[in-house]
Amino acid sequence: MDQSAPSTSNKNIEWDTRYCSEKCKEDHYVRAKGGYVREQLFEIEHGQCQICGMNAHDLYTHTKSLPRKDRKEYLANTSFAKLPPKSLNNIIDKPSEGKFWQADHIVAVADGGGLCSLDNFRTLCTVCHRSVTNIQTKQREQNKKIQARRSAGFADITKFFKPSS
Repeated sequence: MDQSAPSTSNKNIEWDTRYCSEKCKEDHYVRAKGGYVREQLFEIEHGQCQICGMNAHDLYTHTKSLPRKDRKEYLANTSFAKLPPKSLNNIIDKPSEGKFWQADHIVAVADGGGLCSLDNFRTLCTVCHRSVTNIQTKQREQNKKIQARRSAGFADITKFFKPSS
């Protein structure tokens, strides 16, 4: 018998005792179990985008229930019509929940939010998630340019033109 295996008949209780608290257990699951964050967010936010308010879960279930030939017309009347054709066609061909909403890091992973708890996540529909990600990417690119200029000895003169408080 494996010595590391739980010795009690109720494995869930034995496993839970490996953590110092429920918070510790949740923090571990957020970091280690891929689908855990989505499951927990769905219990809290029910697939509703925290920016635009769209219920992306309902959009998914309805889209999936439609015959393929009717999906494009249905999605054309939603914000998903803004998606690039390749992405939209992928959703039409093979709808899955993960194509309709994402578990978004409020503080981006690139900004140190990768090891945060469930409090750092929110539900975003695909359209809002793409928008937020694009804004964050542009901001990081701008910050890299500013940092490169500073490293090269050029000061940020924009502060010179701002009135002091």
